[in-house]
Amino acid sequence: MRIARAFGFPTLRGFDKERSPSLPWGDPTPEFPAAFSRAPPCSRRIMAVPKKKKSPARRDMRRANHDRRNPPNLSACPNCGDLMLSHRVCPSCGHYKGRQVVEVAQD
Repeated sequence: MRIARAFGFPTLRGFDKERSPSLPWGDPTPEFPAAFSRAPPCSRRIMAVPKKKKSPARRDMRRANHDRRNPPNLSACPNCGDLMLSHRVCPSCGHYKGRQVVEVAQD
């Protein structure tokens, strides 16, 4: 109980050394609270798994909008006027936010 209070963790019944001198999964070390010692086996460690298989109709409803992605928004580069993606370096001149960031090979 004193260990848990020293670390600022709430005390839980069954984890206090005074109330439960011999824990089935090992005694707590003095520098670590009992709640974080080797934990007992429990069902919370199991990974989440779907209870039922998704039907083909529901699967297809989910996939129905996969082809409806919007094309990227292109804007004109303020330096060269070429089309470029917003908030990216211009691929044709290498400018970003009014300064030269990348050297572009001249063909």
